[in-house]
Amino acid sequence: MDNYECENVRIIAPSRLHFGLFGWGPEAEMQFGGMGVMISQPCFELEVARAESNEFSVPADQRDKYRNIYNSCRDYLRERDIKLPQLHFKLIDAPQPHIGLGSGTQRALSVAAAVAKIVGYEIRSVTDLAEMARRFPRSGVGVHGFSQGGLIIDGGHASGLGGHQQIAPLLARRDWPEDWQVLLVSPHEPEGFSNEIEQNAFRILPPPSKGDMNAVKREVFDHLLTSIDKLQFSAALQAIESIQRIVGSWFAPSQSGSIYGTPFRDQLVRQMKKAGLQGVGQSSWGPTLFGFAEANKIDEIEARLFRDNAISQSMVKIIRTTVQNQPTLT
Repeated sequence: MDNYECENVRIIAPSRLHFGLFGWGPEAEMQFGGMGVMISQPCFELEVARAESNEFSVPADQRDKYRNIYNSCRDYLRERDIKLPQLHFKLIDAPQPHIGLGSGTQRALSVAAAVAKIVGYEIRSVTDLAEMARRFPRSGVGVHGFSQGGLIIDGGHASGLGGHQQIAPLLARRDWPEDWQVLLVSPHEPEGFSNEIEQNAFRILPPPSKGDMNAVKREVFDHLLTSIDKLQFSAALQAIESIQRIVGSWFAPSQSGSIYGTPFRDQLVRQMKKAGLQGVGQSSWGPTLFGFAEANKIDEIEARLFRDNAISQSMVKIIRTTVQNQPTLT
C-alpha cells in the first residue's frame, strides 16, 4: 500500500508523574503495577513529515533511539503490506530524559502515532502503538495515560523485571479534578535510575513485605479513588503522601537511606509541605518532586515556598502545570 493519509503530523503528548508501586517479589500480586497522572507540561512535541531521506532533527544522543523506533514501525507495517516512506523527525519540545517524567514512553508512542497517521494505518488501541514501537515498559501508567489521560492505575506484569511483551493491564482510570493543580520542583541533581542501573537496583533491593504491599493497595483503592470520586482534595492527597512514604522506604536502601532520593530532596519535600503543598512526593526515581494545590491557593503557596524557606530559584526548576485528562490522540 502506498496511499498516505497525510504529508506531515504534529503530536503533542503529556508527561507522566508516577506516584508509586504496588510492589514486587514472590509475594507481589501485581509485579511493578502502579499509579500516576498525566500532566500537560512539560510536554513532548514532535513534528514528522515525508522526506526524500530519513532525517532526525533531535538531540544527537537520542538519534539512535528515534532510528530504532522508526525501524520497528517499518517492520511492523511491512508485515501488513504497508510501505513506510522516508521521514523527517523534528523534536520541538521535550522534558529532560530520566528525571521521572516518563519521556521514553511518550517518545516511542508519539513516533508510532505519527507514523501511523502518515501512512493512514488505523490505530485500534494503544496496544497497536506499543507493538509498532516495541515499547512494553514495566509501568503501564504512561502507556494508558497517552491513550486516555487522567489518573491511571495499572496492574503490572506477572513476569516481573523483564521479558513481558504486553502492556500492563489498566485497573482503573479517573478524571483528575481541574482545580487540583500541580507544582513541579526539580532540583539540579543527577538524573534518576534508568535502564540497567534501574534493573540492578531492583535485583538488589529486598522485596517489600506483604503488609506494606497491602497497605499501598488500601491507600489506592479505599482512599485515593474514593476521595477523588467525592472531590475530597485533602483526603486524596493524603493518600498519595502515604503511598510515597511506604514506597520511598522500599527504595531508601538504594538511595543512601533517603525516602525521596537524596537528603536534599528529603529537605525539599519538608519545605514544600510547609509552604502548603499537599500530596508531595517524588516521581519515579526522580529527581523531579511534585505537590498539589487548589487553583485559588497555588499563587500564594508558590510565593511562600521561596519566601519562607531556604530555597532559591538557582537551586531548583519550578513548573506549574495541570493534569491532562484528555487523550493524546483524538
